[in-house]
Amino acid sequence: MVSRMMFFLLSFNLSVSFNLCSNDIYAFDQVDLIEKIDSLNNKATLLIYSDSVNASSIAKEALVLAEKLNYKEGLAKASRHLGLLSLLKGDLQRAKRYYESNLSICLNLNNDSEKTKAYLLITEVTKREGNSVVTLDYLLKALSIIETSNDLATFSRVLDGLGSHFRQAGDLSLAEKYYRKSLLIRNDSRDTTGLVYSYQVLGNLYSIQDKENEAKKNYLNALALSGFISNKGTLSTLLSNLGSIYLLEKDLDSAYYYYNEAFEIQKGLGNQYSQALLLNNLTALTHEQSKFLESNNYALEGISLAKEVNAPKILSSLYYNLSDNYKALKDFEKSFYYYKLSDSIDYELTNKEKNAQLAELQVQYETEKKDKEIALQNIALVKGSAQRNLLIAGISGLIIISLIIYRALARKKRSNRLLTEQKYLVEKREKEKALLLRELHHRVKNNFQIVSSLLNLQYYDTEDLKAAQAIKSGQARVEAMSMIHRELYQSENITSIEMGDYVKHMIENTAYSFQYESDQIDVLVDVDSKSLSVRYAIPLGIIVNELVTNSFKHAFQSVNRPMLSVSIKINEEKGTVSIVVFDNGPGIPDPAHISKSSFGMELIRDLVKQLKGILSIDSQAGAKFSIDFPLIEEESNVEG
Repeated sequence: MVSRMMFFLLSFNLSVSFNLCSNDIYAFDQVDLIEKIDSLNNKATLLIYSDSVNASSIAKEALVLAEKLNYKEGLAKASRHLGLLSLLKGDLQRAKRYYESNLSICLNLNNDSEKTKAYLLITEVTKREGNSVVTLDYLLKALSIIETSNDLATFSRVLDGLGSHFRQAGDLSLAEKYYRKSLLIRNDSRDTTGLVYSYQVLGNLYSIQDKENEAKKNYLNALALSGFISNKGTLSTLLSNLGSIYLLEKDLDSAYYYYNEAFEIQKGLGNQYSQALLLNNLTALTHEQSKFLESNNYALEGISLAKEVNAPKILSSLYYNLSDNYKALKDFEKSFYYYKLSDSIDYELTNKEKNAQLAELQVQYETEKKDKEIALQNIALVKGSAQRNLLIAGISGLIIISLIIYRALARKKRSNRLLTEQKYLVEKREKEKALLLRELHHRVKNNFQIVSSLLNLQYYDTEDLKAAQAIKSGQARVEAMSMIHRELYQSENITSIEMGDYVKHMIENTAYSFQYESDQIDVLVDVDSKSLSVRYAIPLGIIVNELVTNSFKHAFQSVNRPMLSVSIKINEEKGTVSIVVFDNGPGIPDPAHISKSSFGMELIRDLVKQLKGILSIDSQAGAKFSIDFPLIEEESNVEG
């Protein structure tokens, strides 16, 4: 976070001789100029959060003088100030240019601490760009420089950065390891300000793991040290975190108090990024309080700031919360509009991350390929030298034997090398295909959601009851297909799906749509824990959805205690799938002619025919639908 950034004054030798680049500065003594540049940089440091306009003007003046004097330390410090000011305004490209300039200067200085800080600063930009690959690369470079130095404060900051990176990547155990290591260093060195930060990030880590007691303990440890906090931004972060804990505890009034206090501090500091983040929290909080119009006001103010500072993740969350507000207000057109905006941002961020991963794989492949070519050239040189030595020695027989052995080995090596390269290329292509296929499922799922939302809007605008019911049935069928692609997108195996979780979620959604609570109906789900390929999963999902919807719609009207049973059995030896859906309703009067008046049954019969299956209906005690179909061996994808 920006509030964590620490700037240190650099010591330098006044006896160093600098080359003056302009006639108008010859009138000044070199020492006087250096002192003036340092004084300007110090003033900029003090004004960054309170008067950004003057801070920018002063830092630019320091930058110009440092460039003319070729004063590297002053130039680096002015670049850092201008980078931070650009970052606070949300101008990521300009911030990146200043930070890259600072990094270039620091890498040529004999100062490991400044090199490390330069890497840390530029990660503040790459993190906000969503470029996790580059961020980790910079952090590891910083760690390799600082871990052997005596600058424990900067070492702790690098560990914090790695902890934050792995927390975002979902590796929470590794994140905790880096955070705790940083905490121990700060505790040993009595770095009070650093301890406040360590307690806060550990509290955040435990909070996202729902370890509320551990989170609260760490936040209270930080609060106990708040008297040592001179940075208002750090205090604001602590108050915001306490607000989040109270929100989890459902103490909404206390949560609102702490969020609002944190927001007022950030407003006074002029930190637009943190203001946008807190406005997002206030939007979600006031939604929980059912203050939807007030929540909308917070969201719209936050959206304006998030756009200014180019914070796409915050912007996506604000759009999503705004969509929830309009949904609660029954304005489904606006709800769908803001949901679509949120989803488009999420898709763009996800796609950017995947492109970065593919680029990294390509770089690794090209590097390995060049290394192998160099190794082959060295082998050829050694081979020629060995042959000449053997010829000179006159041991012709040994030469022939050696050549035979060498050629055999060379052929084997060449064969192994080709196999290794082919294996690598195949694996690389498979990874790329997997990424593309996962992306395809994601896009299909999104398109189904859009169709479902459009049908939902049409449903509320339709006055004819029969037409409205038909639209609602169509929406349920779209949702059934969307759930299949969502499960495929989220699972490790992107070509097949376990039907157990899918069936449970589908029954829960259907029960909710018919206004049944979980304790009002007995649901029995018996599904084999085996995966089915998408070829079978989609029609099977639609069939089960139709049968379950039919039970809720027709079977439970006159039943005191509704009961629904769904069974899916996969017999790998016989290569068959058996489905049984049963309810305890009054049954079906004329099963043989049901398809004549029911679109749903016509759809079921067509899908069963597509699967080359057999449908049987038993209506003696409730309604029982049994379906059996074969798995085609060369196309099936059944996994134990």
